[in-house]
Amino acid sequence: MLPLKNSDINFTNELIDALIEETLGYPYFLQFYPYYLIQNVPKKKIGVKEFKEMYPLLLKELDESFFSERFNKASDSEQRLLFEMARLAPEIKFSELREKAKIDKNYLNQILISLVEKGLIFRVGRGKYRFTLPLLEKFLLRKG
Repeated sequence: MLPLKNSDINFTNELIDALIEETLGYPYFLQFYPYYLIQNVPKKKIGVKEFKEMYPLLLKELDESFFSERFNKASDSEQRLLFEMARLAPEIKFSELREKAKIDKNYLNQILISLVEKGLIFRVGRGKYRFTLPLLEKFLLRKG
């Protein structure tokens, strides 16, 4: 972690690997996770053990400061659909979603278009969608 080079804080190689894996390389998360650990772990050398101890609190903070804001942009019906989508992730098929959500095809299509416009999902192919944000489905599963 180059930004730590001129500080007296060190992350173990195992922690760096764990952070990259956990964040899926998403830039915001790659900044948020280390920042959170530095702010909340009173040690100069931080490893996987400390990360695991802080993980529930880190997720709570991430949920409140990042995911909730985006989730709250969705209407009630969109939120209900997002919960269904989380159960089908990572790749969500229109036909499976329609069957699970028991929603009219046209109404479902309208909701999906709205979720795309709000930046919560994107279309990856004909009748296939994914969440735009990594870890969003995990947030939804925790919340739901």
